[in-house]
Amino acid sequence: MNEMHVYKAEGDVAGQGYTTILAGPAHEPYDRFIPAPGHGLGFNDLKIIEVNEILKSLQGQESHLIDFERGIFIEGLVQSMAKSHEQSGWVTV
Repeated sequence: MNEMHVYKAEGDVAGQGYTTILAGPAHEPYDRFIPAPGHGLGFNDLKIIEVNEILKSLQGQESHLIDFERGIFIEGLVQSMAKSHEQSGWVTV
């Protein structure tokens, strides 16, 4: 948790490949809970972040809520990843 693996396929060949990014004080809203990169968030921390996004949405502010349409899109991405793994290759998304 709080560790992302990002693959870069563009740019200089020497810089391509996986990079590990540890969420921490440089990443909102985790900066309010994580004192140093790589520390885990607790269940209550995640719930506070979720409730904050709901409150922002209710106030008409920009928020990062996942609605049904976005959820279906994300599910399609997950299915594409599973298909890519099964086929051991790239799939069209």
